[in-house]
Amino acid sequence: EAIYDADYRDIVNIDISDVVIQQMHDRNHGRSNMTWLVMDATQMTLRKGSFDVVVDKGMLDTFACMGRIEMVSAYLSEVKRVLRPGGTFACFSYGDPPTRSHFFQATCYDWTTRVLKLSPKDETERACYGYICTMRSAVE
Repeated sequence: EAIYDADYRDIVNIDISDVVIQQMHDRNHGRSNMTWLVMDATQMTLRKGSFDVVVDKGMLDTFACMGRIEMVSAYLSEVKRVLRPGGTFACFSYGDPPTRSHFFQATCYDWTTRVLKLSPKDETERACYGYICTMRSAVE
């Protein structure tokens, strides 16, 4: 919602739960150009190279905290597949670099990664990290 409210459009949102998708669709009925799809993030039915930007705000953490490394790999492979050359994957995580950076560094993903530490609003919150992965363009 915040991304839409910042004037970004043509947003596709996915979740494996049809209940969550229906709730979000209903909550955002006034926001045009937002699509809500029930979909498994490890087996997306979206076209290859169809997005300039993919944003993750919890999916990678879910798989990592479950200890499901094979799901992390399947998920990141799908993100790579749906990103266009030169596209960006912005993954926001509570996992600090020692626990998350290795996921993004596999050469098969063909992207460069930089890490941003996002300070909490106050001392009661944990820091969040932005792992910003940029796909190499097709001509590199």
